[in-house]
Amino acid sequence: MVFGEPVISYRGGIDGFEATAVESDQKLDVTSDSVASYSQHLETRHDALLGSLFKDEMYTEVYNYKHLINGFAVHMSPEQVTFRTLYHQPNTKFAGLGLG
Repeated sequence: MVFGEPVISYRGGIDGFEATAVESDQKLDVTSDSVASYSQHLETRHDALLGSLFKDEMYTEVYNYKHLINGFAVHMSPEQVTFRTLYHQPNTKFAGLGLG
């Protein structure tokens, strides 16, 4: 997971991005302009982090999580998988690697 609030709990604080958080009894409107804008912001941050991790190496982004959690899933070669790769990156929380 990446540091920073996902869409469902983002209460504002980043210039240019309105709050998108909803109360527990409300439904998130994923089609709203504020959700679309903040979602794009999170995807851009994910892409930048992945670019810094892999530079010129190949990887496949499987999914970009942004609504309920802030993170991503990637397929990478066994040679690319090291504990250091994600665990020691700034602005990340280590959630584990599924190998197999």
